[in-house]
Amino acid sequence: MFLQPEEYPIQAAVDAASPGDVILIPAGTYPEGVEIMKPVRLRGIGEVQVGSGLLEGISIRSGEVHVDGIGVNGKFLVEGDAD
Repeated sequence: MFLQPEEYPIQAAVDAASPGDVILIPAGTYPEGVEIMKPVRLRGIGEVQVGSGLLEGISIRSGEVHVDGIGVNGKFLVEGDAD
C-alpha cells in the first residue's frame, strides 16, 4: 500500500506500485494525466480530482484496475477491465 503525498505525482506512485497494490491519494486537485498499465487500485481519501481539460484524466490499459472516490477532469479511457 502506498500513501500518495500531495507533492508526489500520482503517476510516479503507479509506476512504483506492484500488481495488487492500493494507492491512497489524499484530498486535493492533481492536474496530471495518469496511465495505469498494471492491476492496482487508486483510492481517493476525501475529495480528489485528477486531470485537467487539456490532459487525459485517467487511462486504464490493464485488467483488474479499481478507481474509487476520484473525480476526473478530462478523459477517462478504459482499454482493459476496470471497476
